[in-house]
Amino acid sequence: MAKADVVLDTYPYNGATTTLESLWMEIPIVTRVGEKFAARNSYRMMMNVGVTEGIATRIIMAISSDVMLGNNVIIHHPELVNLYGCKIGDDTKIGAFVEIQKGVIVGDRCKISSHSFLCEGVEIEDEVLIGHGVMFINDRYPRATSNGNLKTEADWDVTPVKVKRGASIGSGAVIMCGVTIGEGAMVAAGAVVTKDVPEYAIAMGVPAKVTGDVRERES
Repeated sequence: MAKADVVLDTYPYNGATTTLESLWMEIPIVTRVGEKFAARNSYRMMMNVGVTEGIATRIIMAISSDVMLGNNVIIHHPELVNLYGCKIGDDTKIGAFVEIQKGVIVGDRCKISSHSFLCEGVEIEDEVLIGHGVMFINDRYPRATSNGNLKTEADWDVTPVKVKRGASIGSGAVIMCGVTIGEGAMVAAGAVVTKDVPEYAIAMGVPAKVTGDVRERES
């Protein structure tokens, strides 16, 4: 049996035995480390056998230092998100491959599912569900260049979007700039929202149209 070139230690699956045997065989280990890793038996055992060099002390996260995280925010894969200059409320959950840009406000007890993009100008109130792969737009007339030069932030104005308390946006929906999604409203998967959605309305289609009232369906 050939010796492996590298061992990928994907917490919490690899145990102390695997870790130590790999080291004894002089196989490099790539590991997610930090508080969870430091609490593991393998970490203590490595220290006991004199392995002190090359053990990282924290995980490298794609979360900027200017992000304001509330209490009990859950980001299951912090190395697989891109957050900068935003504010995240208490008890909110954020999935993998999510980007949240500067100036975005996300309220308390929200769920932002994987692969979604929250651009500058988006405000999410409390208890909002954002499905997988939801795209927000903040520029109504986007161009790459202006007078032959690449555009910068100085060349365009952000057009905001607001999602009010308790609303839900289905997977794959696109939310155009300048709209407000009302309290408790529900946007169907794959919808393209170009106009305001009233509170508790059900909106679906391309472009999205109101087709019902959530309260009638949930009563």
